[in-house]
Amino acid sequence: MRAAIALLLIGCAMKGDAHQLKNAPVTVTIKVPRHDPKHHLMLRIEGISVEGEVGVWEVRVGDTVAGTLSTYGAEEQNGKFVAAVPVNPGAERTLRVTFAPTARASGTIRFQRLRLVEE
Repeated sequence: MRAAIALLLIGCAMKGDAHQLKNAPVTVTIKVPRHDPKHHLMLRIEGISVEGEVGVWEVRVGDTVAGTLSTYGAEEQNGKFVAAVPVNPGAERTLRVTFAPTARASGTIRFQRLRLVEE
């Protein structure tokens, strides 16, 4: 029987006070710690809460769209919603992550922390 996949938290980019996304691109940098290249890395956006209409956001790593941030269901989670996007750092030691709205919306997304997770 196949063993369960264990998640290993290997990096944290931002923590502390809530950070917000509000109808304009936001870019952060994350240091990539040593990790096993045989495992996948995921960017976890933790402690998400929303206010108003927020739409869907692109998540870019460098110049590549890595995925999208959809907060569907976050309202019911009371600030405990988590989203994840796969990342491929290659040989990079620092990642430039940009959150960009795909359409104009009047709401705000707040999150507590970004982490790189190896699985």
